[in-house]
Amino acid sequence: MLLIPKIRFTFFGLTLICCLVFSQTKASASPIRVLFLGHESEHHNSNEYYPMLAQALGRDAIYFDYVTSVNRALDDATYLNQFDALLLYANHPRLSSTQWKNLLSFVRSGKGFVPVHCASWCFSNIPEYDQLVGGRFKSHQGNPCLVREL
Repeated sequence: MLLIPKIRFTFFGLTLICCLVFSQTKASASPIRVLFLGHESEHHNSNEYYPMLAQALGRDAIYFDYVTSVNRALDDATYLNQFDALLLYANHPRLSSTQWKNLLSFVRSGKGFVPVHCASWCFSNIPEYDQLVGGRFKSHQGNPCLVREL
């Protein structure tokens, strides 16, 4: 793995931490729980990054659960709502209407959604997802990213 992607991913992880930590009140002693939705692919290898984040942030009471299945992460709103944030670093092409409803409800309730890098490509069957993440990859193919403006 190249050093630059690891540094980039670490930057996104630290950004997540800052957002979550500063959103908590100082009086709150509750740990922060993050659901990390990755995938099994070695391209955008979430399996490699999950343990790095879990180890580094666990010391600060930011705990990660890791899943690679959209069904596991988003089918059950009760399961999803156990978490303070959802971090998405994966290539998942589709989302069911129930999963979209659960994700949108999660975000609208004030929970965190952290779509990292390739997450902007996900869920192409849900046009409204573009608005949630702020854009979508137009192409990538190993070159600098080209984005479609909204």
